[in-house]
Amino acid sequence: MHASTGIRGFFPKQWRGGRTMGTYFEKRECRRFEIPGAYIRFKKRGLLGMLGSLGDKMELLNISKGGLCIECHKEIKEGDQIMIHLHVPEGVITPIRGSIAWRKPTPFDSCLVGVKFAPFMNEKGCNSIGVLEKLRFLEKTYLDRPNS
Repeated sequence: MHASTGIRGFFPKQWRGGRTMGTYFEKRECRRFEIPGAYIRFKKRGLLGMLGSLGDKMELLNISKGGLCIECHKEIKEGDQIMIHLHVPEGVITPIRGSIAWRKPTPFDSCLVGVKFAPFMNEKGCNSIGVLEKLRFLEKTYLDRPNS
């Protein structure tokens, strides 16, 4: 693999969103899709709540109503609780609560990180129904678009 292919060349096309994504992982309830130009910034939760300022921009590789995948250059481990600011062409969606579900090292001194969103309900510690509605709008807008 050439370095010029970048992180998107690291995993099979079926993992990268688009029409094949939803059928590739049969256990997924939500279909993943890509949003060109989208990125996230996040901060980790500590014992006293959300710690520090938002981190650097991290490219959003794909997203669904259940979670997202990013390329991460930050030290983070499975189970870490995070607060996400999702930057998309339509604006910024925040706050989105989630936890690190998995991480996989890459040959690019980074790792792929899977984030599982917290439940959607208007209760403390959960994501608001408003965030879910915004994710539904993004899904409707981007799910069946050909990948750029």
